[in-house]
Formats: sequence, C-alpha cells, structure tokens
Amino acid sequence: MKLITYYCCYFFVLFILTNSISAQKLHHQMMSAQGKSTYLKNGHYVSQTIGQQSIIGTSTSKKFSINQGFQQSAWAQLITKNNAPIDITISTYPNPFVDDISFKFSKHIEGTIQFFVFDTAGRLIVAKNALMRNNTINENLHFLPSGTYLVQIKNKTTLQNNINTLTSNVATNATTAATTSAAVQTNVNANETASNTAYTTLQSNIDTLSTGSNAAIAAVQLDVDNNEADSDAAIGAINTLADGKFY
Repeated sequence: MKLITYYCCYFFVLFILTNSISAQKLHHQMMSAQGKSTYLKNGHYVSQTIGQQSIIGTSTSKKFSINQGFQQSAWAQLITKNNAPIDITISTYPNPFVDDISFKFSKHIEGTIQFFVFDTAGRLIVAKNALMRNNTINENLHFLPSGTYLVQIKNKTTLQNNINTLTSNVATNATTAATTSAAVQTNVNANETASNTAYTTLQSNIDTLSTGSNAAIAAVQLDVDNNEADSDAAIGAINTLADGKFY
C-alpha cells in the first residue's frame, strides 16, 4: 500500500540548530545485539545499530529539540521540525492510495511549486514542478510499488519545505486483479462443466432415440416376419384346398 504523511520545515532553521550544537559532544550508550560506526571515503559518518532496546522519539518546544534513543531517523527529525506558515494547512487524500493522490491547501500558493518523491532509503524517485488548481495538487503515482514514500513540496515564496509520507496500495490492486481472474476462471470452469453436462445429456438423448429407433425397427421387422409367415400359411392352406379339389 502507498501511505503519505506530511510535515514542513525550513532548512535554514535546521542549519542554525546544527551550528548551535556543533561544539558540544554528547556521550551515550545502550544495549543492542550489534552495532558499528565508520567514516566513508567521501567524509560521511555512518552509524548503525541492530536490536536497539531503547525507546526512540523526538520532542520539541519553541527553543529546544530533544531526541530520545541511540539511533534516530533523519526523516523523523526533519518531520518533527514543522515550521510551515501557521495559516496554511494541507490535507492529503486518499492515503493509503493506489494511483492518484491529492494535496489540498487551505489557501492558494503563488509561484512555482516543486514536487519530489523519495523512498525510505532517501533515493529520489520523482522530481517535477507541480500544478495547483483550486488550491489542490493532483498527482498520478501509479508506477510506485507498494511501500512507504516521502513527498517533499517546496515553494520559494510561501511554502519553503513540506514533507509528506505516503503509502502505495498497489498490492491491493494486484489482489483484486487476482480475485477477479479467479472469479473469471471459476465462471469459465462452471460454463465448461455446464457444457459438458449438456453434451452428456444430449448424447444420452441421442442414444435413447437410437435405442428406441432400433426397437421400433425390430418390431416392424417382427411384424413383417409374422405377416410373411401368415402369408406362407395362407398360401399353404390354399394349395392344400386346391390339391384336395383336383384329386
């Protein structure tokens, strides 16, 4: 299924927060099955944990943001920092969706609106300019496999950054198609069974008619034989009378 959730954040706010804590070094530990951290050749730092036992979560206030848990999702942290204009709300429907999905804004957005779709690994799937009509953006995402995706909607003048989570429901379509196919096959099998039954009944009727015809032919033949016997007997009687008369 395809699911969408959304949040807004301003990148410059994230940048400021990052700088404000860059001089700090936090030490933390936890119980887990396995974990590892390393620096990649491109300079990126990667940390992973398997079997994390602690609860994760993020809480924010006007001045502070607190993350709980050893490992935090980068998307979760972005979603929490929702700094979209207070007077703008967005409704996403239907969610989960199959093919078409709509984003309804509480007010019209001026300027070019950029539309991006990412998978949960952060890979960019769709990048385009969106068209707004009647305060609504309608998109067809039928090509997305079933799963969870992140949608980012950006606008330079009003809505700087809005990220949504969506769930694709292609699997439901496949199930429906399979069910429909099974129903069609059932109907075909039922029709074949009915045809076979009708053919068997017809063949039985033909055999019955054939048997009846053979019986009728036999009866006629018997009558003919009887008539021939009667004729022979009559001829014999006539001959006997003739013999008696002339001798």
